[in-house]
Amino acid sequence: MYIINGMALFHIHKIQLNKFSTFGVFAETFFKNFWIFYFTARR
Repeated sequence: MYIINGMALFHIHKIQLNKFSTFGVFAETFFKNFWIFYFTARR
C-alpha cells in the first residue's frame, strides 16, 4: 500500500517538475533506483 501511495505522490510531483525537465528526469531515475534498491535490500 505504501509503495502505491508513494508512486502516486511521485507521479503528481513529476507533473509539477515538468518545467524542470532535466531535474525531473534525474529525480525519476533516482527514485526508481532508490525504490528498487530499498526493497531488494530489505529482503
